[in-house]
Amino acid sequence: MRSKIRILKRFEVMDVKETSNKLEDLIYDVKYSGLFGQYIFDIKLLEVSLEKLNSMVGAKKIKESVVKQIKYILMTKIEGRANEFPLHTILYGPPGVGKTTFGTILSNIWKSIGLGKLYTQTPLDSDSPNLTYMKNLIPKISGFIASTSEVRTSVMKLGKESVHPLKLIYGLELDIIFAQIELEEYIIEIEEFRKSQECPKIVSRSDLVAEYTGQSGPKTRNVLQSASDVLFIDEAYSLYNGRGDNFGEEVLVEINRFMSESKDKCILIFSGYRDKMEEGIFKAQPGLKRRFSWIFELDGYTGKELSEIFILQTKGKLWDLGEIDIVTFFVNNLKYFERYGGDTLRLVFQIELLLLSTDFGDFLTSNQIKNKFIGKEIFSNAFKIYKENIGPVKSPNLNYYI
Repeated sequence: MRSKIRILKRFEVMDVKETSNKLEDLIYDVKYSGLFGQYIFDIKLLEVSLEKLNSMVGAKKIKESVVKQIKYILMTKIEGRANEFPLHTILYGPPGVGKTTFGTILSNIWKSIGLGKLYTQTPLDSDSPNLTYMKNLIPKISGFIASTSEVRTSVMKLGKESVHPLKLIYGLELDIIFAQIELEEYIIEIEEFRKSQECPKIVSRSDLVAEYTGQSGPKTRNVLQSASDVLFIDEAYSLYNGRGDNFGEEVLVEINRFMSESKDKCILIFSGYRDKMEEGIFKAQPGLKRRFSWIFELDGYTGKELSEIFILQTKGKLWDLGEIDIVTFFVNNLKYFERYGGDTLRLVFQIELLLLSTDFGDFLTSNQIKNKFIGKEIFSNAFKIYKENIGPVKSPNLNYYI
């Protein structure tokens, strides 16, 4: 029997069917149920972020975990209680599996729900309980304006003599279509404001460590206090390089103190390799790991998944790869792609270089590479050059094979 989440909305009771923790189901509910408007700060941003998460290759368990997290956050908001588990997050995973991409998507999901302090400074700043609902009308109004603009253009093509009889038939509706809708400029203003906000702010060791002993703590504190919503620390394991790294110790002590004393001011994401983080920063600062309530681990890709990533990376180039069995190629050569998506992009680069070397004359005259056919010879030569550039590889992890 399907369970239901019952949500009270003013004078009516509405139901959301909770079929599973599948991301596709949540996307459908957010788009079409109409029940999330009063609890989600920016419904359009949530839709876009969930769609981006859904487009990530693989990561089935990660996607289901995010759905569970969103439901938990919504439950605390609906019940009006404080979140007992801060959203400080650890992202484990090898290189090239999309940790930064996932962290960015996750940050924007949190932002859309209204967590953090970023949206307290929007052009519509107010404590009104209806503000969230009003803001979520913006994309709908934008869609209405776009639709009426198309209708207006079509009607005008019929000639001015056609407008009057149409107005008699459709009355006020047609008047609205031909009206100058002043809301449009405010919609643009808010959309531009959204684009101007950086979420998350991405930093690494060099942004936190200072030149002299005693300066790294204050420098780290300034970065933490200036972060608006989410601070993403890339390659977090590099914050501490072992015994004797006084600069790194200062950084970790300051981060630990900040997370303890100011847990609601900024959400921190630590990204990096599990073994290096476990043996490095979390051993050097034992109390640090328990500050993180959420841990996501992105696994390496299978050969089939890597082929999908390669196809996505070449999509805009309009290449004809019909002669190549892409799935079989990546299944058989997975050991050469230890950095996964980063390495497939390097292969794309080598293919493009070979195309350019044979068609550079055409490129100069037309500003584009006309040859879009990637035959076996070009593909094999590009792969050969790619292997020469990456050097020796480690033994493959058989768990990643199909």
